[in-house]
Amino acid sequence: MKKLKKYLTRKKKENYIIFSIYYFIKVTSSIFISDSLYRKYIFKRKYKRKLNLKKPTSFNEKIHYRILNDHNPIYTKLADKLLVRDYVREKIGEKYLIKLINHYNTPSEINFNTLPKSFVLKCNHDVGSVMIINDKSKINEKAIKKKLKIALKNNIYYQNREWHYKNIKPKIICEELINIFPHNKKNYPEDYKIHCFNGIPRYIELQFSRFSHDRRINIYDFNWNLQPFLMGYKNTNESIEKPKKLQEIYNISKTLSADFDYCRVDFYITPDDSIYFGELTFTPCNGMDDFYPNEWDYLFGKEWIIDDSRK
Repeated sequence: MKKLKKYLTRKKKENYIIFSIYYFIKVTSSIFISDSLYRKYIFKRKYKRKLNLKKPTSFNEKIHYRILNDHNPIYTKLADKLLVRDYVREKIGEKYLIKLINHYNTPSEINFNTLPKSFVLKCNHDVGSVMIINDKSKINEKAIKKKLKIALKNNIYYQNREWHYKNIKPKIICEELINIFPHNKKNYPEDYKIHCFNGIPRYIELQFSRFSHDRRINIYDFNWNLQPFLMGYKNTNESIEKPKKLQEIYNISKTLSADFDYCRVDFYITPDDSIYFGELTFTPCNGMDDFYPNEWDYLFGKEWIIDDSRK
């Protein structure tokens, strides 16, 4: 059964029939297994202990608690990669948004002849449909539209049971392609993920080589001290320069996270030090992150004071 599941997971993006089988299994299981039971099962399977939902103390436990108990509709709006742009524009201004070229309801609406040489295509409701187009003259338009067709039909709620993704109306987004690597230096951070607790930015998570087999993650505080713990992956061996606009990142992260007891705010920084908004994340890793040493799961959790009045 495990081998079948891995096979279907790997192939579902490539083949519509395989995707349909995989999706049917996920949807059907949601009918018979409640979200609460599902969360208790996956948590115990990984961490070998019961999920404490009455008095959650660790960071991961509080993610599960939020998913099950905090159904504030604002999370759905801000998880929508298209609608969140309005929130960002209102809070910190247009200049932090990557240029939106167009958006579509179906792949058939895309006219590649009207698009620039390079661009990014992705869906607004999921996490795996991003396609970076460096030169449209070299692409297979049919294959791209096929992938997007499958992605539009994939309600990722059924994949990880994160409720706030369930009611996002799927669309396709076309954005300007920004260069985040100076002279193709792959040791440069791909993005900056700011962990904000009760409106205060506390930690900066840097992702390296996220789309390769050598993924690395560094965690810093806002004094640019490398923290003595890992989140899922080893640190990079490279010395990472402190961003010139670190204070600006702090300020806009604080503004964007002010209404939430926990929120992760993601940014891109280009070689010319321009800052671009990436996304807001409310349930990172679906509450299944790996902290080494494990005590940092609880130290992160201690930073997060759950405010039930915000629901």
